Amino acid sequence: MRVYAYLHACPMTEINPSGDWRIGEEELYESAPTVRALIVRRYEALYRLVEAHIAAAEEVGRSGDPRYLEIGVRVLREMSALYRLGAPPKQAEEDTDPNSGVDPAALVRASLDEIEAKIRDVAKE
Repeated sequence: MRVYAYLHACPMTEINPSGDWRIGEEELYESAPTVRALIVRRYEALYRLVEAHIAAAEEVGRSGDPRYLEIGVRVLREMSALYRLGAPPKQAEEDTDPNSGVDPAALVRASLDEIEAKIRDVAKE
């Protein structure tokens, strides 16, 4: 199998001669971590270019090109979405527990009191 560093340098039919370009659900699930890592690497490469441009502009005492700044903002936004930084923290999901904020010892005492009451009722019969 030949590996191509740049897909634009060769026709797609040369890579996959059969022309069968389908990706099923199984392939999506299996390759998701790899593709996510590839996307992160490419975003990081883009951001390094933006950082280099901003640093070069600051050295000569002028502001950076707004197009590069916009690219940097977009890369950061996409990276945030990829890492799910906008999702609520796990603690917020745990707080929906109806027993949260209640003393566990009090819950145990209440359960024991209920059991003792049931035992007394059975003993009376």
